[in-house]
Amino acid sequence: MNFPGTITLSSETLISLVFDIAKSLKHHGVKKLIIINGHGGNTAPLTLALRKIREEIGLETVLVNPWELIRDVIMETLESSVWGHACEFETSEALVIIPDKVRINKIKKPELKEQKAPYMALWEKTKVVWPWNTDELTSTGSIGDPTKASREKGEKLFNAMLERTLEFITKFLEK
Repeated sequence: MNFPGTITLSSETLISLVFDIAKSLKHHGVKKLIIINGHGGNTAPLTLALRKIREEIGLETVLVNPWELIRDVIMETLESSVWGHACEFETSEALVIIPDKVRINKIKKPELKEQKAPYMALWEKTKVVWPWNTDELTSTGSIGDPTKASREKGEKLFNAMLERTLEFITKFLEK
């Protein structure tokens, strides 16, 4: 919320919204629900929603974070060691999905801010969990370097996410 134009929902609202949708779908005979997430900041509340859905209405539900399915492709494709938001990864994807919305002339490398203590940087493999705001991590909102983005990288990443997500969905629905 500390960057102009941002719109947000509280975690409680997101959990309630997803729960109510699941409850309605269960009422109408849906047996399995797959939630495909596109925002890392939604992972924790969606995980809580899954637990609530399972315990309170008994609907088999899973959460797919497509980027989690392609860590190997990310590691071999990106030049940046830090990625997360409006970065090389996401900007490369945007160049494939919504190229007319990417303002290439406004892309700049952010300054990642030094954290208060060890293990607080989101981009570290070993870290603590804390309720951060994006402006505490970066000067621009980008967590990673969007100047390294390309359409070619975006195609490789997007296609890998699509392929692996579809593979999961197919197997999940079969069983």
